Amino acid sequence: MSRSYGSGVLLASINQFPVYRIGTPSIRFHQLPVHALPARLDVSAFRPFSTVESLYCQELSGEATAVVFEAVGKFREDEFYMTTHGRPEEECGDDRGWEACCWVESPSGDAKLSSQWSQMMRALHLITLRHTLQDPKRRQTPGTLLRMDNHGVTLKIGWSLRDKASGTSRATRLPFFNSFAVHRPPRTAKDVDFDRLVSVTFTLRSLEDDRARTSYYADLQSVVLLDYA
Repeated sequence: MSRSYGSGVLLASINQFPVYRIGTPSIRFHQLPVHALPARLDVSAFRPFSTVESLYCQELSGEATAVVFEAVGKFREDEFYMTTHGRPEEECGDDRGWEACCWVESPSGDAKLSSQWSQMMRALHLITLRHTLQDPKRRQTPGTLLRMDNHGVTLKIGWSLRDKASGTSRATRLPFFNSFAVHRPPRTAKDVDFDRLVSVTFTLRSLEDDRARTSYYADLQSVVLLDYA
């Protein structure tokens, strides 16, 4: 029996951010056939919004609109810091200063969702590769967005627990919702059911340093627990 998920309905009811997906509203980006991707990407590009950071957008009628990606997968238990406590300060490193982050893997046991996951990962790889190759001096920093291991290709998502402008805490605003669209951000990893499928939405950003090294990041917009595992 085929499965369907209602994350689109949940996102509409959450209404925390404007959702835009490539294609018509009825087509999610990860469901586009592979042969359709180049045409879709021709009207999309990274657009600068600071001196070092860019946001992946689609051009519509002369205006750039942020593309919000959606993927269904499962949280990895290792290196899981997508909580209001985040990760230990000594492990934060210098990757955009995210305090809340984790890796998401392919949804095992469901052929259709696994195929959609693979297609999304290929699309993200294609987008970042095309952007990197546009500048012969640009080099991509590996491991900030996608990672290959014995679980296949995994995706890293992150969210800042502090407001960059004011420095105040955003921990209680971590956009983590249950299957009834109720805001329930986990305090620690013990509050997370790692057997549940999750729908994650994110924007794609690039960050360039002074040595022309470019890192790509999936900036979390929402996590919604799905009502089946």
